[in-house]
Amino acid sequence: MFKVILILLSSLVFSSTVYAREEVEVCAKYRKSGNWASEWSKEYKVSATMLNGSEMNKIMGGYDYSYSDKFVVIFWGKNQATVLKLNDTYLGYSSTKAYEQNGDEWEVRKGSYCY
Repeated sequence: MFKVILILLSSLVFSSTVYAREEVEVCAKYRKSGNWASEWSKEYKVSATMLNGSEMNKIMGGYDYSYSDKFVVIFWGKNQATVLKLNDTYLGYSSTKAYEQNGDEWEVRKGSYCY
């Protein structure tokens, strides 16, 4: 997984073939695992990049994703990112479910004020 993230990050930074990516500020939180109450983490305000499935296919060098698939790549720091597949085709100002490749659940939304 770490190798995939590094490839994705380097492709985003150095590629001129990703045309429709959108840089956004998002509020994101994840469901804590191993907790009987299924609590959520605090909400984090982070920079992210929106990509569609076609762009992910170009970056990953395959055809695994549909054009209509939407992804949010959250950048935490140098060489650290989380890739989330949205459960919806639109990211707005109300929370949308999203999932990591390993199935971990997140909620993300556009916004500069997170609580």
